[in-house]
Amino acid sequence: MHTLLRPYQPPASDEVVAFFTKVFGELDRDFDLISKERDLADIPAAYQHSGGEFWMLRDGEDGLVTGTIALRRLDEECAELKRFYLLAAWHGRGLGRRLLETAIGHAREQGFARIRLDTTTKSTAAIRLFEANGFIPIERYNDDSFAERFYELDLGHRQASGSHSPNYIVRRLNPGEADLYRAVRLESLRESPEAFATSYESALQRDEGSWQAQADASASGSDRATFVVLADRPIGLGAIYRNLDQPQEGELIQVWVSPESRGSQVAADLMDALFQWAASNGFGTIRAEVTPDNPRALRFYEKHGFVRTKSHPSSDGTNDLLTRKVGRDSP
Repeated sequence: MHTLLRPYQPPASDEVVAFFTKVFGELDRDFDLISKERDLADIPAAYQHSGGEFWMLRDGEDGLVTGTIALRRLDEECAELKRFYLLAAWHGRGLGRRLLETAIGHAREQGFARIRLDTTTKSTAAIRLFEANGFIPIERYNDDSFAERFYELDLGHRQASGSHSPNYIVRRLNPGEADLYRAVRLESLRESPEAFATSYESALQRDEGSWQAQADASASGSDRATFVVLADRPIGLGAIYRNLDQPQEGELIQVWVSPESRGSQVAADLMDALFQWAASNGFGTIRAEVTPDNPRALRFYEKHGFVRTKSHPSSDGTNDLLTRKVGRDSP
């Protein structure tokens, strides 16, 4: 059955209590609405009245509540992730990722600069998900005795200073990093929809297996490679796929650099890594295609050594085709 994710509405308070009673039972914890879980007694006041939100995941229209996630304001710049739970029977379906991405998207829309959260050392699957989405460990920021680990996600709303970018690494995607690939690919589609033929909405509909297959296929071998740029969170992405009909030709796709890193060395380092890989794997020419409504991408490719060769019709107009030679004499 199709799952529905919607904000909390007051008539659902009894369902919230029933859900958390079941969740806490799975965790072998006591649920005490009055003395320990007082935020759940008045969800609008605790979360929704200050720029936060509380979401409920249901198994179909008005069906069983299977998961929740919430955001509350800590201060003018920081939101806190709370009440991130999913019933055990619903694990492994990509629903936790869906909940987390919804909360992150809302925080961005509300203009928060960062999100903080606390968790336990036993929450290994959640920790992997947090880290794949750019959360980094920080020092304790609250006095919750139950919490053991603390994380923060920088949303990039603060003003960057000049062209400075944080320390970062550029590397090829590793096998088993589908969550990382999915997170940065979705962020690129969300932030720069004009740059890609694929939409953010359609990418959200992909199942976990397709993400895993694509990520693993470009994490090893000599026919395709995906590279990521990692700072305190992912800030860049790019891939080269071989044209199997013309094996010396490849296509540069999915190129994206986060807004705060544009104008820095990040893009040049990403391109260098991609072309070094291409040179070592027998590519002679790399081509790129740019849609007519994306002059920024056209300038980017020309800056990095691509030359316009021709144009051809597409569903959106006439796309520009660019090529760049691979080898010692290339830029």
